[in-house]
Amino acid sequence: MSRPVELLVELCAIPSPSGDERAVADRITRELDAIGLAWEEDDVGPSIGAGSGNVLCRLPGREGAGVPLFLCAHFDTVPVDGELEPVVEEGVLRNAGGAILGADNKSALVVMVEAARRIVEEGLPHAGVELLFTPKEEVGLVGADAFDVGRLEARLGYVYDQAAPIGDVVVGSPSAQELRLTFVGRAAHAGMYPEEGRSAIVAAARAIADMPHGRLDEVTTVNVGLIRGGTARNVVPARCSLEAEVRSHDHARVTEVLQQLIDAAAFAAASRTARSRPRSSPSTWDTGSATTTSPSSSPSRR
Repeated sequence: MSRPVELLVELCAIPSPSGDERAVADRITRELDAIGLAWEEDDVGPSIGAGSGNVLCRLPGREGAGVPLFLCAHFDTVPVDGELEPVVEEGVLRNAGGAILGADNKSALVVMVEAARRIVEEGLPHAGVELLFTPKEEVGLVGADAFDVGRLEARLGYVYDQAAPIGDVVVGSPSAQELRLTFVGRAAHAGMYPEEGRSAIVAAARAIADMPHGRLDEVTTVNVGLIRGGTARNVVPARCSLEAEVRSHDHARVTEVLQQLIDAAAFAAASRTARSRPRSSPSTWDTGSATTTSPSSSPSRR
């Protein structure tokens, strides 16, 4: 087994969901130490609820050797639902435990470390290389947002985090808008007095059925990814919440589609299954309206 594969197998066996990146960060910095590279970790970890801060490592370059570059990847993975048992079979690395492998983004961590190792061991000429490792990417680029980009000397770089053929380069990213909806109905005993209840789940289901889903056009997608509601199978559910997102390379299209989702929720909430009730905050309503995050359109995001 090659050195990079050995490191990848080891990293994939370490759980590192967003906010719990410490063990993986420590393993990467040990590799940097072994190569003989200096690195620094910033102090943003506690303020963003991460297990580590952003780690920046520099390989000093030779003036006139070209253009300085930075490389970036993240420590964290999506939540792990199962065991982590990475194995290599017939040249393929997979997780025998049935959960995620974690190659997003641990394969990139290995690539960056191995690139740095070869530059040092082979004495390859370069104009300067910076390695940036960030936490909490999977929940909204939180670590990268908290990083002081003024610390980077390179003005050109590559972020390793795209499922595309090797050699493809992504130069743009969509704007994105999150949508959180809470439907409020009326609880009742489902077996004895169901007519006295108003099902928040039924209202949410009606809204979802009326919403656009999937790929709407070449540049726009919509997804309802989370739904929660109810307290017991024999109780008409009084509350139900859902979370959705809209992404598009056309910023105006994001606003347009977001309004379609809100309209679908408002129509469902106005039915007899649930009632609408405004909260105190002007940006938050129960049943058929939403709280949203600010759209993002940075070309470093996807």
